[in-house]
Amino acid sequence: MEKSRSDTSDFCTRLLIVCGLFFLLFSQQPFAQRINKRVIRALRITPISTSGFTDTQNGFAISIPGAMPEDIQLGPQSLPEGVSLVSSRQSVYSTGTESVMGTQVTLLYVFSEPGEYVLSPIIFYIRGEKYQFPFDPIKITEDPATVMPRLFIHFTHGVYSDDAEYEVVKEISDRTPIKGAHAVVGTPVKFVIYIQYAVQILKCDWKLQKGALCTQTNEYEITKGHNRGSIFSEQKIPVAEFEWEPLTEGDWNLPPMVITASAYNGSRVELTLPRSVIPVVQNANQDTAQTQVTTTNLQNIPEMFSSAFVEEEHPVPAIVVSDNGLDCANLAALRIEERHSLPFSSVVYRRKQLEKDAGIVSSENETSVLLRTIVICVFIICGIACVLSVVAKKLHFIVITFVLLLCLCTGIAYLQIQLHHTYGIFAGGSLYSIPEETASEASDFTAITVGSRVEILEHPGAWMYIQFNGTGGWVKSNQIYVIK
Repeated sequence: MEKSRSDTSDFCTRLLIVCGLFFLLFSQQPFAQRINKRVIRALRITPISTSGFTDTQNGFAISIPGAMPEDIQLGPQSLPEGVSLVSSRQSVYSTGTESVMGTQVTLLYVFSEPGEYVLSPIIFYIRGEKYQFPFDPIKITEDPATVMPRLFIHFTHGVYSDDAEYEVVKEISDRTPIKGAHAVVGTPVKFVIYIQYAVQILKCDWKLQKGALCTQTNEYEITKGHNRGSIFSEQKIPVAEFEWEPLTEGDWNLPPMVITASAYNGSRVELTLPRSVIPVVQNANQDTAQTQVTTTNLQNIPEMFSSAFVEEEHPVPAIVVSDNGLDCANLAALRIEERHSLPFSSVVYRRKQLEKDAGIVSSENETSVLLRTIVICVFIICGIACVLSVVAKKLHFIVITFVLLLCLCTGIAYLQIQLHHTYGIFAGGSLYSIPEETASEASDFTAITVGSRVEILEHPGAWMYIQFNGTGGWVKSNQIYVIK
C-alpha cells in the first residue's frame, strides 16, 4: 500500500515536470517562430518626421517583429562630425493579438548643422545574431526658436563672378572680398537682396555713396510691412532690387544698408551688409557684341563727368556776401589766421563775433599749427633731458621726463590727426549727388548755411566733395574758401 502511494507521488511529480517543460516550450514558441531573418534584414530605420531642427532631439524608429526588448542589443555606429546619438529606448508593441508582438526601437539624434543627412547603418544584435539596418534620409533645418534672419545678395548684372549668390552673415569680417568678383567702371551693377528666416521687414534704409550712383529699382511685398505668418519656412524672400554704378576704379563696397526684421522667435534684428570689397576696373573681358563700338561713334560720345576730373587753374571765388551781411572771404581769412595762431588768441574772439553777428552757430575752433610746432619743440627738449637723466642715473628725473614724453607724444599725434583734415567755408550754391552740373541735387541734403565750416573729403579738379553734419555731396570748387 505504501509502495503504491509512493509510485503515485513520483508519477505525479514527473507529470508536473513534463507539463512545466511543455508550458515553457510552447510559451516561447510563438515568438521564436516569428523571427524571419529575411524579413528582418529588409527592415530600415526611418525618421519619425522627414524634417527636423538643429540642436534639438530628432527621432528615428524601427519595429522588429517577433523579438522582445531583452533579445535586442545595440552595436556600434560611425557618425559624422556634428551628429551625436543622445539616447535609445525599446518598447513592446502589439496589434492586439499575441501573434504579432515585437519591439520598437527609438533612437534620438542631435544635429548641430542644417542639411540633408543619411546616417551610416547601425548594428543590432538580435538573439545573439548580427544585423545591420540602414537609415532613411532626413532634412535638418535651423531651429525657428533660435535662428536669426539672414541676408543674401544675388547679382543679376555687372559683377563678373564664379559665385552668383553671396551669403551675408555676421561672421564675415570687415572688408572681406567676394572671391573672384569684379565690376567695370560705367557698367551698372544690378543686385537683389534676399532675406531668409524672417517673418516681417520693419524697416529698410540705405545711403548714397560719394562717387557712385545708386537707385532702388524695385520693392517687394515683404518690404511693405506684410507679415508672412508664423509657419516656418526656409524660403529666401526678395526684399529690394538695386542698380549701383561706381564712377571710378578701385576697391568699392556696396552701398551701406540697414534692414530691420522680426524673427520667428519674436525678436527684432538689425541686419547690415558687411563691407565686402568688389574690385572695380576700367577694362574687363566682356562679350564683344556688348562692347564693340566704332571709332566714329566713340568720337561722338562725350566723356562722362569729364569736367569733374580735369585739372585746371581755378579762379579764387568771388567775394560772397550773404543775405545776413556775412563776408565769406573775411570769415575764411580769420579762420586761416586762427589756424596759424595760438589757441584762444584775439582772432578767435573776432571770428566768433563775426559769426554771431551773421546768425551762424559757431563751430569748432581751428587746430593751431603754431601749437603743434611748440609741442614738438618741447618734446625734443624733454627727449634730450631724458637722455641726460639716464646718463646721470637720476631715476626720478628719468620717470618724470618719460611721462612727459608720453603725454607730449599723444598730444602731437592728436594735433597731427586734426591738421590732416581739410576744411573750408561754404560760399553758397547747390549740392549734387554726382560731380556734374546736369545732375539733380542730393536727395538727402540738408541746406547748408552760407558761411558754414565744411570738411573737404575729395578735390578732383573743378569739384569738391564736402561733408556737413553727416551729409555729403559735390560742389563746384569756386563755392568753397579753403582754410589752409
